[in-house]
Amino acid sequence: ACVTTVHSIAVSHLKLLGLSPAVGALGLSFMAFVSLAFKGLAGPLCERFSSRHMLALSMALQAVGVVMFAVATNPALVLVSSLMFGAGWGITVVATMVLLVDCFGRVIGAQLLGAAHQISSIAAFGPLAAGMAADKIGSFAPVFFAFAVALGVLALIMQVLRDPGMLKPSQAFTRPV
Repeated sequence: ACVTTVHSIAVSHLKLLGLSPAVGALGLSFMAFVSLAFKGLAGPLCERFSSRHMLALSMALQAVGVVMFAVATNPALVLVSSLMFGAGWGITVVATMVLLVDCFGRVIGAQLLGAAHQISSIAAFGPLAAGMAADKIGSFAPVFFAFAVALGVLALIMQVLRDPGMLKPSQAFTRPV
C-alpha cells in the first residue's frame, strides 16, 4: 500500500510543500531506479545475510524514507528520501520471495507469494485514503507518518520472529516442483 500511495500522491504532496512537479517526478524516477538497482543487489545480500533480517532492514529503510519524504522541503531531501525508500522497496521485493522459499520450500512458497500479492492489492485503497485525509486536514504527511509507523512495527516484528522451520538450501530445491 505504501509504494502505491507514494507513487500516486508524491507530486501533489511535494507541490503542497512548495516544490515543483518536476522535482516530484525526478524523485519518483530516482526512487524507481534505486529500487531496480537494489533488486539486483538483494539476491546476493539475502544469500549472505538472513532474508528475515534483510526484510526487516528493508522495511526500516522504507520507513525512514517515507518520513523524510513527508517533510521534504527541498530537492536534496527528496532525492535522499527517494534513495532510502527505493532501496527498501527493492530489497523488500526480493527478500520477501527468498524468505517464503526459505521457510516453506519452492512449492508452498510460490503459492504463498501469489496469495500475498493478491492480498497486497488492498494497496489500491491507499491513494483514496490519502486523498480523503488530505482533503480533511490539508496535508498528505500524516498518511506518510502512518505508513512509517506500520513499516517500523513490521520491521521490529520481523527482527524478533523466530525462523519457522527454515529449510536448508539443499532441501528447498529438492522438493518436487
